[in-house]
Amino acid sequence: MPQYLKRLNIDSVQEVGEETTNSTYLKRVEIVEVVDQDGNPWEPVPGPDPWDALVVAQKATWSDGNVYAVGEDIAGVSATYVGGTDQAVYRSRTQHKPAGSSSWINSSWTNHTNTPQVIHFVIPAGEENGEVRFQTQARDEGVDPVDQVNSFASVKSIAPLEWGTITQTIEDNTYDPNLDGSYPVSVNTPIICAVSVANAPSDIGYEWTRRGQDNVLIGTPTAAQTAITFPQQGVFTITVSIRSGKTTEWTSAIFTFLAS
Repeated sequence: MPQYLKRLNIDSVQEVGEETTNSTYLKRVEIVEVVDQDGNPWEPVPGPDPWDALVVAQKATWSDGNVYAVGEDIAGVSATYVGGTDQAVYRSRTQHKPAGSSSWINSSWTNHTNTPQVIHFVIPAGEENGEVRFQTQARDEGVDPVDQVNSFASVKSIAPLEWGTITQTIEDNTYDPNLDGSYPVSVNTPIICAVSVANAPSDIGYEWTRRGQDNVLIGTPTAAQTAITFPQQGVFTITVSIRSGKTTEWTSAIFTFLAS
C-alpha cells in the first residue's frame, strides 16, 4: 500500500458544522486536481456551483434597432443561466397583448442552447397600441417538482394605428371626390358604393350617413360596402366614417352624387 493517499473517489459533498467529529485516521486532505469520470481535468465555471439552484446569469434583452409597430420584424436576445441539472432545457418566445386586454398571447417556443440566441418575431396585424415582451425560460426536469426560471425583457408599446390609403369605388369604378366631383346616378336605382383601407386593423368599423335632411336610402350603414338609393333628384353627399378601437383618431371618406 502506498505511504500516502493517491486517489480519492468522492461520491457526495456536504457542509458540516463546527462540532463535527473528524475521522480517527484521516485528518487532512489537500486536493490538487479534480478529474471527471473519463479522467479529464475538471475546473469549475464562473458563478454558482453546478449543484446550486437554477438562476439567471444574464437577463433577456431586446435587440438594438427594433421598431415596435405592426408588421415589423423584431428580435430579442435570450437569457443565460447557471446552476440546475444537466436535464435543464432553454427556450424563448415573445408575448403580445392587444390594446384593452389583460391577457398575453404567446408565440411558439424556440428551443436553444444556454448561450445568447437572437430570436425573431413579426408583430401581427391588428395589434396597434398593444404591448409586446420577450421571454426566456430555463426548465429543469432533473428535479422534482420541475423547476422553471423565467427572464423577461422590458415591455414595449406597439405603435398606434396610422390609417392607410382609403380607396373608394362606385359600381366597382374607382371614385375620387376631389377629381370626379358629383357622380351621376338615376333616381330610384340602387348603386353599390364601397371603401377599403390599406393595412386595416382587425376591428375596423364603418358608419355611412347622409348629410342633413337629404332624402337618401342607405342599405347597410355599418358595412364596408352598401347599396345607396336616391328617391328624388338633386345633389347629395354621403359620408362614411371609419373607426377602430386601437386609436382615438378616426378617418372618413366622402361621396357626392347628382341624381336625375
